[in-house]
Amino acid sequence: MVMNTTAARVLPEPLSAIAGDISRLAALDVDRIPTAALGDGMAAMRRDIDALEAQFSRWLLLFDRARGFETEGSNSAVSWLRGVCRLSGGAAAERVQVARELAQLPDTKASFDSGEIGYQHAAVIARSAAELGVDVG
Repeated sequence: MVMNTTAARVLPEPLSAIAGDISRLAALDVDRIPTAALGDGMAAMRRDIDALEAQFSRWLLLFDRARGFETEGSNSAVSWLRGVCRLSGGAAAERVQVARELAQLPDTKASFDSGEIGYQHAAVIARSAAELGVDVG
C-alpha cells in the first residue's frame, strides 16, 4: 500500500511557480492562437517537458538511492512512482532505469540536462547501454 503524505508538505518554490504557469496555460483560448504559433508553442512545451524530465531524473536518482520510497510505504521506487506519480508500471520502470543509467553516462546526462537531447533520446541511450553493457556516453 502506498501512503501519499505529500499533501501536508510544502513544495520548493520553483515547483509552485510551474504549477501556476500550467494553470495560466490551461486557461488560454487556444482557438484564437494562429496555427504557426500553436506549432511554436507545442515545440516550446516539449522542450520544457524534457527539461522537467531531466530534473525529475536527477531527483529520482537521489530519492531511489536514499530509498525514500520506503518512508512512503512502498517497496521500490517503481512501486512508489506507480502509486504516487500515477505512472504505468512500464513508464515507472523506465524512469528508474533512465535515472540509474544516466548516472553512469555523464556525456548523455550532460546532453539531456542541457536540452541537446530530449527524454526519449536519453531513454533509448540508457536502455541501449543497459542492454549492451557498454558505456555509450
